[in-house]
Amino acid sequence: MTAINAQSDRRSQPLPSPVPRLYQSMRTALNGLGWLAPGLTGRILNRLWFTPYHGKPSPKAQAFWRSADRHHDLTMPWGRQRLYAWGDASAPLLIAVHGWLGSGSQFRHWVPALVESGYHVVVMDMPGHGYNKTRQTDLYEFARVLRATTELLGNPQGVMAHSIGSQAVIQALALGMTTEQMVLLAPGLNIQAVVDHFCTMMSISPRVRTAFEARLHNYSIDLAERHLGEPISIWERLGHDFARDYLRYPGLMITDQDDLEIPQSDFAMIHKNWPQAERITTTGLGHYRILKDATVGERVIDFFRQSR
Repeated sequence: MTAINAQSDRRSQPLPSPVPRLYQSMRTALNGLGWLAPGLTGRILNRLWFTPYHGKPSPKAQAFWRSADRHHDLTMPWGRQRLYAWGDASAPLLIAVHGWLGSGSQFRHWVPALVESGYHVVVMDMPGHGYNKTRQTDLYEFARVLRATTELLGNPQGVMAHSIGSQAVIQALALGMTTEQMVLLAPGLNIQAVVDHFCTMMSISPRVRTAFEARLHNYSIDLAERHLGEPISIWERLGHDFARDYLRYPGLMITDQDDLEIPQSDFAMIHKNWPQAERITTTGLGHYRILKDATVGERVIDFFRQSR
């Protein structure tokens, strides 16, 4: 495991709050409702869990998408999915995958250098995110977008993913996608840790949590039947044991010691299950600034450059 000194000019500032403003405004009301109607509160929390509320893309994000050399539109069961591409279309394909409440525009600082390194780079806003209208979505939809992308453009030479977008990559690999290299940044491959974080963030009582997890379990089985054709819960499908079989590609894993979203024990487990990957640790960037740090960007770009 390698440690590097992050170069972000924001390291001295406090890390962003892990509680989105919408959730801050709702958790008191939900906990009050939970005393009277825990089942109803569990259903509301389940809907929140699957709904990535977001605002209008920033001017920088809009400029990034406009800079694409071309775009492709996929027809998915839930509507149009747009892919944005940079670089020579005949060059090796590299796909970037954002996390929950994220955007493909988070990779905008790295795309030019990756194109210069000889890649055809494809980035998108996943369903319910970024330029797409807020709606309920799930990681199986993310994975189906990735699989449809490879059916159109071919399997990628490389994939890079942030946060729970890493789990979307695992699910796409399970659906038949292949790659040669992977870079996972602050990867979230253990859904239980994500559930724990959500429940802590919402400050819900044990009674409400029981109702929420019961609803999540049943709803996730319905989702799996719809997308995968099998009744399997997210606790079986979106965990370390399932991911282990797909962590078989040469790769790079970058994590931060001050990550407030993913436990360090989960990062250690991923590293244990992925012996082909180098692990790099940073300090002071947290879960999100890892995508903005210059040194992290250099290491990611160097990894893919050397793979050419």
